[in-house]
Amino acid sequence: MVFTLYDAQGKVLGMQRVNYEMQMPPNLSDGGMVDVEPDFGFFFSPQTATANLEFRNSRDYAQGVSLTINDALKVNSATDFEVRVSSMDSEFRGVNSSFIPVSILSVQLLPGQGAIIQSNPRTIISQNESLLASCLSSDKGVERRFHLEYQAKPTIQQIKGLSMGSYQVSILYLLLPR
Repeated sequence: MVFTLYDAQGKVLGMQRVNYEMQMPPNLSDGGMVDVEPDFGFFFSPQTATANLEFRNSRDYAQGVSLTINDALKVNSATDFEVRVSSMDSEFRGVNSSFIPVSILSVQLLPGQGAIIQSNPRTIISQNESLLASCLSSDKGVERRFHLEYQAKPTIQQIKGLSMGSYQVSILYLLLPR
């Protein structure tokens, strides 16, 4: 869970991430007395937990690298919805206190089975929340699947003098009814 504090103009004053664990039975039921199927649900596949973009040679640094995760997101929604994205930090953090701007990373939500997308711009990741996709839905019983495509292309200036190794950043995805 992420708690965000805003000022009167809507600017972010601070964020705090708190990890919670919840356990829910696979099928909620009250004996058929009330409809307990949620109007809005989403599921990220386990493959989305860690997306590794690897730069292995000079060609990768010159042209960038990409990664597509098929069926990364599944959504059930009784209404149209949006998917939004932001970064928890302004930089990738690496070994030896090295940093790379998060703006080298972009992401695009691509339609999969059952998905009806109105718009899905390629979005450059930043700490500011941005629209990733605007989608149509009117039946919560229909599962809509989406693929995530990441691309990273740093400039020579952004990587000059960096230590080799792993760099990481946390990305936050929001699903909002429209």
